Amino acid sequence: MNPIRMSRVESAVRIIIELNHAFNSHDHEKMLGLFSEDIRFEDVLADSGGVTYSGPNNVAQYFKDRFQQYPGIQLEQEELFGFGNRCILRWKAILDKNALESGSFRGISLFQVRNGNVAEIVSYAR
Repeated sequence: MNPIRMSRVESAVRIIIELNHAFNSHDHEKMLGLFSEDIRFEDVLADSGGVTYSGPNNVAQYFKDRFQQYPGIQLEQEELFGFGNRCILRWKAILDKNALESGSFRGISLFQVRNGNVAEIVSYAR
């Protein structure tokens, strides 16, 4: 892999790691700062019917609402791969690490990073 392509991959992976840290801190404002102006996010949760959100404020509001709904939610990063401006994150969502009975589920998110910002998130979970 040539150095320019490797630099692009490393940059995209770093942005997704930063996004995951902001998620685990429940910092929707920090997440907002990582989104592109034309971000598109496909919701992973079944109760929404797979709704797609567009625009940084709408996507950030989605996460803010989920953090309120699940105040202890954390994403454990299991694997992260980068391919140019695309990343794949395999994760485990734990609804509340501090609860005696906490639910969890696994999923995969596909990301597109453009000009240093997250432009697309498509998530699948079981």
